[in-house]
Amino acid sequence: MSDKPDINKINDLLINKNIAFPSNKIKKIIQQSDEEIGKQTSITPAVVSHAMMLFMAKLVVESCETLLEEEQGNKLDLNILEKGIRRDDEFDFLIGEVDDE
Repeated sequence: MSDKPDINKINDLLINKNIAFPSNKIKKIIQQSDEEIGKQTSITPAVVSHAMMLFMAKLVVESCETLLEEEQGNKLDLNILEKGIRRDDEFDFLIGEVDDE
């Protein structure tokens, strides 16, 4: 198997390919979460977008590593995502969400 994916390489890929969530949607989400937030600086949606992409990349990498270790084929499903969440302490805040399913 290949080496473990490096989150820094994923970060570089996201930057080089200019992959991002739409800033207008992020602004709406921020304003819905706190009505007192009016204007944001123009950099805020870009930072939030990049953080979300890195978060998702790390979750997928952890889940893929779980899939490879358990040799359960090559299909990433909800069961494997749940195991990936339980595997890394950084995702412990999501455990309540996967327990509800």
